[in-house]
Amino acid sequence: MFLFNMIFAHSFLNLPDSFLRYINNPIIISDYTHKKKDSILSSLPCLISNSDSSNIVLDNLANKNFLSGNFFTRLVNSFWYQKIYLSIPNKSSYKYIAELNSLDILKNKIGQKKFLSHFSKSLIDGSIQSSLSQRINDNEKNSSMIYIWKKYKIGFPLNLSNQMNESFKKNFKYLCNHSKVKSFPLFIVTNNLNQMVIAETPEESNYIYLNTQQKSVLKPYYQAWFFINFQDAEEYLNYISDQYNIPKKSNQLRLFICNLETFYKLSNQSIGSVQFRLVPDLNEVGRLVNIYSLSRNLTFNKNQKYGKDYFQGQPIYLLNQDKFLYEAIKKGKNNPYRPIFTNYETAVNAYMNLSNKDSDIKSFKLPNLIVYNLEDFLYEQVNKLDQSQIPFLLIPSKSSYEFTKNVQSQGMNNPIYNDIIISLSYLKLWTKRILWSLTSKQPQVL
Repeated sequence: MFLFNMIFAHSFLNLPDSFLRYINNPIIISDYTHKKKDSILSSLPCLISNSDSSNIVLDNLANKNFLSGNFFTRLVNSFWYQKIYLSIPNKSSYKYIAELNSLDILKNKIGQKKFLSHFSKSLIDGSIQSSLSQRINDNEKNSSMIYIWKKYKIGFPLNLSNQMNESFKKNFKYLCNHSKVKSFPLFIVTNNLNQMVIAETPEESNYIYLNTQQKSVLKPYYQAWFFINFQDAEEYLNYISDQYNIPKKSNQLRLFICNLETFYKLSNQSIGSVQFRLVPDLNEVGRLVNIYSLSRNLTFNKNQKYGKDYFQGQPIYLLNQDKFLYEAIKKGKNNPYRPIFTNYETAVNAYMNLSNKDSDIKSFKLPNLIVYNLEDFLYEQVNKLDQSQIPFLLIPSKSSYEFTKNVQSQGMNNPIYNDIIISLSYLKLWTKRILWSLTSKQPQVL
């Protein structure tokens, strides 16, 4: 019997309140801050393989790159795969564990027990498949096994991007013109040629074996991330800059503002193996799960998937007093819209300000809000389109609004504000010049 250290090649994120993981189909944001990062693995299938290069990895386990937090590493570990190293205790592993303890990552005994429970169940039920052709030699100082916890079966909330038949397209176009979908900002990272930075999935065929005779061959695909919160997009940009030593003042990378209509139109295009993904506001989901959900003024839509530590999609807040609010807005505008808030504080402040100005609205200490997710809401709006329905206005968070307004005042991103859609030529797969790849290949210099 050998004594093994459980070593995680896993970087923890310096983002408040949340991390991403998948449960069945929806994209789920799960809380970890208040549980001290105790849930770091899902119960998804895992593959085991030997790695000839594992010694090299073990020798570098104590490298700060394994410990530093960043946004995109969290996406990688959650959406694609997570590596777990089992090794005979050695100098490198002890140093790595010491580094983790210094960050207060491994001190939570409950979290370690939960992980071992998930891991043991996966071994027992056969979801972990092995193709090991040799045993670990206890005489080899740096012997190890690499467990690849695969997370490639990515699913998102039901949305327009994969449901657009001709009738759907027609209804969606009407919805965009009738409501204010075009005015809702999204944020992407581009290079100095205005090409969108696209992430490549790992070339898993290089290291995954299903059995000793057959090698798995999987075609890589690419992820194009659209962020609802500009701060999350900045985390992504900064990570790429730090990873590849790109000077932040060189203007080789920048944030580009587009809109929600752009996202759905591009999602409907056939662009090779590119998949367009909408990343929810992580801060908002964290606050919703940890704080807002405890408030009595919130009611969750019956179709919303959520729990004590997760939430599906981008949260939206609808006022139960919509009719009163609509009438109040109508008094001051010729073409009023039904407000759909993507931020709880914005929803509360808007209602309180309006109720103070209009005596016809019954003033409550806090407005009664219905919580749903943006993706399913839009799908339902298009699917049961009623041209007599009140048009709606998607309202971003105050910080995203101010950031967008500031960029607009500086004369940047004018094409987007003129409702010009990003050219598909900007989104071609420039794999030879891709900035970030999840494989071991180094990116070419721009």
